[in-house]
Amino acid sequence: MTGHRPWRELVEETFTLEQLRRMDRGLAPARREVDRLVNEAYDEATERMVGRQQNPPRVTFEDLTADFSSDQWAELQDLVNQLLRKKSVHELAAAADMEIPPFERPNPWTDDAPFTLGAYTKGIREGWPESDIERWIVCGLPRDFNVLNAAQQRAALAERVPLTHTRWDALLAAMVEHVAWLHGHERPAWVDEPERFLDSPWVLSPIPIIRMHSLMYAPAAFLRHGAIPDPRDLDRRGGERCDWTP
Repeated sequence: MTGHRPWRELVEETFTLEQLRRMDRGLAPARREVDRLVNEAYDEATERMVGRQQNPPRVTFEDLTADFSSDQWAELQDLVNQLLRKKSVHELAAAADMEIPPFERPNPWTDDAPFTLGAYTKGIREGWPESDIERWIVCGLPRDFNVLNAAQQRAALAERVPLTHTRWDALLAAMVEHVAWLHGHERPAWVDEPERFLDSPWVLSPIPIIRMHSLMYAPAAFLRHGAIPDPRDLDRRGGERCDWTP
């Protein structure tokens, strides 16, 4: 029965290529409107979740949602879907012959490239600039760890990170110990290896006032290992001990 055949297939048999092109051009405004409404729904839902207006936008959706737990992501998805239904976006998309992309939580890790703490030694082994290595360990690691579920986190912590025989080993161990504590896990045994402690404290910032704040407010894991970043770089993902104003 032709009535059960895909609409697009029937249209392609009925109209010439030029007629289809004109139809597509005619649908373009509706499709742009759908894109606008979808983006608006994401912005509105995110603003409700973080409790502040971004007008004009100052940070990206990924930055705003970087700290979200699994429960917060589920809440955001429900809120987005509510807004899409309220604004009849699905109906408009159907009329414009387009599909709304499914809600997906950003995650840089895939089955082909799963999360591993050992990945954070890459920059050290390849000789990246020190500022890039520091940023990836201090900011990137806790953000990526945060998107894993509890089982994935435990599996990642259990895998021993190879030593690089540099002072970065102490910073990486301290960060792993700290995020394990933040997420309610036991610290992995490998972070207690002697090679992952510094004989003399290494305060990453060269600026005197920041060095003082680092020693005063850095979480315990960093003081224990002797590699001490600026606590402001840890932000909420790092469990800072004092409130900072960016």
